[in-house]
Amino acid sequence: MEWFKRIFNGLGIGSFVYMSLLLLHRINTVTENDVVFVFALSSFVGVTTVIFEIESLSFLSSLVIHYLSVLVFIVILNLIFGLYFNYLHIVANTTFIYVFSYIVVTIKFFFTTRQINVSLKQIKRKE
Repeated sequence: MEWFKRIFNGLGIGSFVYMSLLLLHRINTVTENDVVFVFALSSFVGVTTVIFEIESLSFLSSLVIHYLSVLVFIVILNLIFGLYFNYLHIVANTTFIYVFSYIVVTIKFFFTTRQINVSLKQIKRKE
């Protein structure tokens, strides 16, 4: 069940980032390949977040491993779907999207942490 949760979290964040990029670039058409690409990539990103749970790795090491694995997966998907983008373009866009996604996840964690803290204060007051 945990894997499904990871996949759905990845799909939610990936879809949000993808739609935001479409909005920023004013792209009006989306192909079936684009949708499958985003689903596959978002699911992969969600599943590979398991890297962050490895206690022997520092957060920075986990972040770099996650980034590199996502970059390699994007290159593989690029070859599978026959998109053949310029690899410098892929690295630049991946880095931008990764930073943007990291900001979205950080904001999400901020609000979740805030909600947990409010709940803990309410429980403490009841005691």
